[in-house]
Amino acid sequence: MKFARTRVAGPDGDVARLVVVDTDGDRTIDLATAERLRLQGRGASERRAREVALTTFPGSLAVALSSGD
Repeated sequence: MKFARTRVAGPDGDVARLVVVDTDGDRTIDLATAERLRLQGRGASERRAREVALTTFPGSLAVALSSGD
């Protein structure tokens, strides 16, 4: 498993996203999207889930790592 940064298409152009790459299974997981879906599954509104997910998993790997656990 590796952490990486990629760009995904957004409504205002490309957006930087943190991803986890499963090197054994050839799968990539967008962390912000996965967290948003998890929060929505627990009852959060889409808007609030997106805000929390993007705060938890910002587009910068350096910022994400410096924010602690």
